[in-house]
Amino acid sequence: MRRSAILTAIGAAVTLMLPSQAFPHPGVAGAVEIVAQQTVKAGLVPGIVIAVVDGDAPPIIQAYGLASLASGAPVDKHTRFEIGSITKQFTAAAVLQLAAAGKLSLRDRLGGYVPEYAAGRDVSIEQLLHQVSGIPDYTNGADFDRIAATRGGSFDAMLARIATKPLNFVPGTHWEYSNTNYVLLGQIVERVSKMSWEQYIRTRVFARAGMTSSGFMDDERTLPDMATGYESRNGKVVRASSAGGWAGAAGAIVSTATDMLKWDDALFAGKVVSRRDLALMTAPGRLSNGHPTSYGFGLDIERQNGQAVFEHEGGTPGFGALNAVYSELHESIVVLGNNSQASLIGARLFAALHPALASAVVPAPGENLTITARAKEWWNRFATGDIDRRQLSPSLGKSLTPELAAQLKGHLAQLGRPTAWRYRGHASAPRGATWYDYTVTCKSGASVPFSLALTSSGTITSFRFD
Repeated sequence: MRRSAILTAIGAAVTLMLPSQAFPHPGVAGAVEIVAQQTVKAGLVPGIVIAVVDGDAPPIIQAYGLASLASGAPVDKHTRFEIGSITKQFTAAAVLQLAAAGKLSLRDRLGGYVPEYAAGRDVSIEQLLHQVSGIPDYTNGADFDRIAATRGGSFDAMLARIATKPLNFVPGTHWEYSNTNYVLLGQIVERVSKMSWEQYIRTRVFARAGMTSSGFMDDERTLPDMATGYESRNGKVVRASSAGGWAGAAGAIVSTATDMLKWDDALFAGKVVSRRDLALMTAPGRLSNGHPTSYGFGLDIERQNGQAVFEHEGGTPGFGALNAVYSELHESIVVLGNNSQASLIGARLFAALHPALASAVVPAPGENLTITARAKEWWNRFATGDIDRRQLSPSLGKSLTPELAAQLKGHLAQLGRPTAWRYRGHASAPRGATWYDYTVTCKSGASVPFSLALTSSGTITSFRFD
C-alpha cells in the first residue's frame, strides 16, 4: 500500500540523504554494491536486497545489512519482505485471467459483484483497475495508522471506513490512487473464482510464474527468512507495527528478490496472462475526456530519464519495495528493504548504471514560470516551517499537522537548499486541480521529485515528494 502524500513526503526526504555524485561506470554488480552499501551505512534502512537483470546476462542479486536488529540476523537473497502495493500487479493479473476465461468482463459494474457497496455500484471493473473510480481510499484519515496498528483488519472493516462517503468524483473523469479499488477487485476475484484471494494468487498466479518463496502477510509468523519491519520515529529506528488484515488484495504479498525477478520474466513473457492481456495491462488508462493517465493495471507507466518504464512501488509499515522494468533497455530493477522508500533507491541505482542517461534529461515543455515560482515558495515554506494555511485546501490543512510539518522541516534541512529546478510536466488531479511536477537538486547533491496540486484559483490541494 501507499501512505498519504504527507507521510510519503517525509519518508522520501529521509531516504534521499544519500550523496548523489556521479560514478565512473562500475558495471552492474559494482553499481549495486555501491548503492546498497551507501544506503545501509547511511542508516536509512537496516537491511536491503537489490536485484538487477540486464539483458540476457545472469541476474545480479546482492544483500546488505540486517533482517533483524534484535537477533542480528543478516539479510540474504532468500530474505522475505512485504512488497506492499506491488501486490496490485498480481491482483490485476488475476482479474485478467478470469476475464479471459469468460467469467467476467472488464465492463461489468461493481454492483453485480459487491452489491453491499451502494456508492460504487456503477463503477466498472476497468475503472477500478485504472484507478479512475472516484472511490475513496480506506487508508486515508489521520486515524488509520493507529487503527491498523491496534485492530485486526478485514474486508468488512475496510469497506466500513468508506461505505457512507460519496465518490470523490464522477467515475472516469479523474485519476486518483485508491487502495480501495484493488481491495474491491480482490473481492471480485474471490466471489467469481469461489476461492480466497490468497488461494487464487498462490495457485493461479504464483504457480505460473514459478514463485515458490512468496506468500502473504498472514503467513509471516511461520515463514522462514522473514525480515522484521522498522520505521524511524523521533530520530530512532524502532520496530514497526503490522498492518496485517488491512492490506488485502491491495498490498498483502510477501516475496523475495529472486521471486520478483521470476514475476517480471513470466509476466512480460506472456506466461501469466496472454500477450493481448499484457498489452491491456501495460497501456495507460484514458479519462472520459480522452486524456491519458500514467497508470495501467497495477502499473505506473512513465518515461524516466528518457526511458520507458513499467513500475510500482510498495510501502507497508516497516517495509519499502520497488519493481521497475525498463522495456527499451531490457533491464529490471527490484529493491526490497525493511524501512525504505525503495523507489528513490532505485532511481539512485539507475543513475549509477546509466550516468549518461540520467544526466541528459531536459525539462518538459510548457513550463508556467508563475507556477514554478509558487512551487519554489512552498518548498521554502516546508523547509522553514512557515506554513501559510490560508493557501491550503481544508482537507490538506487538516492533514498537515504541526508535528508533520516539523518533521518535514527537519528532513529538508538535511538535504540543503535547492540549487536547480527542472520542470517535469503537469497532469490532471482530482476535484479540478492540476499536478505540477519538478525535480529539485539540493546542495547535498540529492535529486528530489516534488509536486504541487493546484486548483484554477490557486488553492493547494496536495503535495508530494515521490
